[in-house]
Amino acid sequence: KEAIALIGRSLVTAVWSGDDLAARTDMALGGLLAGMAFASAGTAIVHALQYPLGSLTGTAHGLGNAVLLPSAVRFNLPVRQSEAAQIARLLGSLARADSEAASELPDILANLALAVGITPNLRSLGVKDGDLPSLAAAGGRITRLVSNNPRPVDDVALTEVLRGALDYVPGVDLDSTP
Repeated sequence: KEAIALIGRSLVTAVWSGDDLAARTDMALGGLLAGMAFASAGTAIVHALQYPLGSLTGTAHGLGNAVLLPSAVRFNLPVRQSEAAQIARLLGSLARADSEAASELPDILANLALAVGITPNLRSLGVKDGDLPSLAAAGGRITRLVSNNPRPVDDVALTEVLRGALDYVPGVDLDSTP
């Protein structure tokens, strides 16, 4: 939780004002704490999908993760609503109800990406619709990560996550757009 709070409050400043010592210190401590959490808890589908995505597009691991994260969070919301609400609040959500705060999290993450110059959709990385099945299949073979996901996944579910990231725009529900 501390890593999320530190990074959430300082990432934009650290990126655009690299000489801001307080922001850089927050990022260093936040990165250390996040790394410790990853070492204990592991990672899941975002990282599993980024490996083949990085291979296809030459995308840096962190960039691909940032692009995939909002869609993966949205996919996992049905089984991690209270945790997502807590994270959303750490990142500034003022929603009272957990369901509302949790539903804001994908857009909060995407807007944070935008604020540091990352377009949070796969199309911006050169991914095409036809790439999704092979990316999903390759990611699905990374069982140590896929099995760590809070919601069970198969190639169909991974394709759903990728499709959700393909043209993602914060504040636009592409599932309901005609």
